[in-house]
Amino acid sequence: MSGSQNQQFPNRQTVWVDPKTGIMNPVSHALLHSLWARTGAGTASSTQPQMQADINANTAAIAAISTTYAPLASPHLTGVPTAPTPGAADASTKLATTAFVANGFLLTATQLTASLGVNVALNNGALYFDGPSVAQGTTGTWFASGAVTLTDASGAASFYVKLWDGASIIASTVVQTQGAGGFVSASLSGVIAGPAGNIRLSVRDVSTVNGFILFNGTGASKDSTVSVFRVA
Repeated sequence: MSGSQNQQFPNRQTVWVDPKTGIMNPVSHALLHSLWARTGAGTASSTQPQMQADINANTAAIAAISTTYAPLASPHLTGVPTAPTPGAADASTKLATTAFVANGFLLTATQLTASLGVNVALNNGALYFDGPSVAQGTTGTWFASGAVTLTDASGAASFYVKLWDGASIIASTVVQTQGAGGFVSASLSGVIAGPAGNIRLSVRDVSTVNGFILFNGTGASKDSTVSVFRVA
């Protein structure tokens, strides 16, 4: 700003030019308006020192912004920044908090295992009989895996085996024993979304009425077992 000692501010649009750099201070324009409002028809000599003090203070504050506030692009946050936690099923571009990650992990970390506690008689060749089964509920997507051990006291026999939820078949197979009292194992696995009922292994002996799903032929009581893991 220039002029005689008692020169009036010409108008509110006066721009103060930094005498050291010759350029307009980025906050001087607003400050000048403020000073004009405070002093009315002030003079250059009475307002210039205060203006310079205000400019110096605000210039220092602006210089500190780079260390006080994170930039809009690629900010590097320090301390313990927080944010709202999105919903568990949120798949948007919102920031994920540690709570969101923990909730998602717990949601998909559910696992269940069940084993037969007694032999299951396969005494009707037209029917499937349920072996090991888990009550996982009807929500979510599940990976299921299991095995059954089978025998038939009458002789060689064929068994149909399916992994399912009581409505939809996840996987199926057919196995055979080689003779009376022989053993055979069938393993199945697959994925199902929104299961209609308990995920289970069911067996049909299509040869005789003397077949069994075994629970303890090995002495470990885990001969026929199914496990499920929630994956979504």
